Amino acid sequence: MSFEGVQHESAMGRLYADLPSKVKAGRAALGWSQGDLEKMSGVSKVAIARLEVGKIQPRLATIAQIIKTFNDNGIHFIDLPTGGYFMAVLSPSGGKAEHIYQLYRGQMESLRSYVDALEATLRHGPLAAVKANQ
Repeated sequence: MSFEGVQHESAMGRLYADLPSKVKAGRAALGWSQGDLEKMSGVSKVAIARLEVGKIQPRLATIAQIIKTFNDNGIHFIDLPTGGYFMAVLSPSGGKAEHIYQLYRGQMESLRSYVDALEATLRHGPLAAVKANQ
């Protein structure tokens, strides 16, 4: 099996492992019940409940629906290379929403750059991190 295949399997494993926590955290940040998420995403309340306790491994299309719903409502997740994730909550408030989004977007780009450098350091040593940021 190729190295890329191992990375893909690892990423998919992390996606499924963190999904119950992400869904619960996203709902909590929005103050939503499982029924609210059902209304907003089109994913059944039964599926959401089973997903949150890890009883099902949902299809990628279902995951995409839920994540898109969170993204559309200001909740964004970034998987961390060492496991776990970072959740950003963007609060759209009237005319300030675009400014907040631009600020958030800049912070996300900085975080991604940091994560890329950290991954390079972990894989190849400190000099690789310098090259990754150039």
